Amino acid sequence: MKTAVTVLGETTSPTFPDAAQVVTAPVDYPPGAPDTPPRHHSGPVFGYILEGEML
Repeated sequence: MKTAVTVLGETTSPTFPDAAQVVTAPVDYPPGAPDTPPRHHSGPVFGYILEGEML
């Protein structure tokens, strides 16, 4: 199983800068995921772990 990202929703916000977007997406990492590269974002990111744990 590879890392999977599926965008569920995407919109702009009147309170964020013009280029900013609000995205809702589940991210599935396989157990161990040694080949998963680090992710970089240009703004704040909020997340919840639904199952398992992440270090």
